[in-house]
Amino acid sequence: MISLKQIDYLLAVEQTRSFGRAADACAVTPAALSSAVNALEQHVGFQVFERDRQQVSITSRGQQLLSKARLAQRAMDDLNGLAKPLTARQRVRVGFADGTCESIATQLLLTLDRENCQLTLSFTEGETQCLMQQVRRGFLDAAVVALPNKHPGLLSFPFWEERFVVVARRDDAMARKAVVSQSDLEASNLMLLNPAACHREHALAAAGLAASASSTFSAASIHTLIACVRSGLGCTLLPETAVALLAAEDPELVALPLENPGPHRQLACLIRPDYPEFSTLEYLMRVMQTQLSASLERRHEHDSAQGTTTYLPIEAIRRRAWKR
Repeated sequence: MISLKQIDYLLAVEQTRSFGRAADACAVTPAALSSAVNALEQHVGFQVFERDRQQVSITSRGQQLLSKARLAQRAMDDLNGLAKPLTARQRVRVGFADGTCESIATQLLLTLDRENCQLTLSFTEGETQCLMQQVRRGFLDAAVVALPNKHPGLLSFPFWEERFVVVARRDDAMARKAVVSQSDLEASNLMLLNPAACHREHALAAAGLAASASSTFSAASIHTLIACVRSGLGCTLLPETAVALLAAEDPELVALPLENPGPHRQLACLIRPDYPEFSTLEYLMRVMQTQLSASLERRHEHDSAQGTTTYLPIEAIRRRAWKR
């Protein structure tokens, strides 16, 4: 008989490709986890994993077993959700795509803690394609990504639309422009996230630049881009919500509109078609809408106090949220 504990151990090894890291994730000793996996392999009569000192790989028959194991784990999670008392805390596993985490995840955690709701948010950050695969396999309940983006096998629920803005130092020649054109950016020291991030593709499209356009610097995070702009190394393209949350009152930086006013992309939650807790997802989307809208209002108030007009009027900002 295969136990649910063994299924959890198998899937942890599949996700981490390491017996040691899987044991840490399951809060057991490596010896206990290895013994449970060995017992399962003896029961089914074949190896699920091939082990050596460098790596853990999955056998072809192991792939078939793991596919069934994921279905079993998801079914059990659904059953546990039905049996859960109303007072129990619900754990939701959400992945945030690179370029969205900085502007959403931290504020979302703070809001959930402040409201003392019965939700425990477990979140991870990663590349969009990787997160979508984890949602399909049941390792994540949902992923927050930027659209347009192909997401076969998943349902998308857009909850916000936003535009990109050019962020530059206040003493940069770029800061004197009313709007920034494609040729302005081509002649500038433009810095972007690394090519693997969909944020980069969306930023280039918003500015009318070719997807193959080069940049003087490729960063791993939005925080790094802001720091580089503040240091006078060049300018960058960022979503307005990221600027509002991460550099809302920075006196050295300005945010300038593009010639194409946008909006340039949507933020959406992706889930499996059979995800049973849609009401929880709707609640999280409402919280994210509220915090994004509030951050833009604060930025607008700050700009008004500084005598700048780089952001849309507040009425337009409020209309920016997608009403569900």
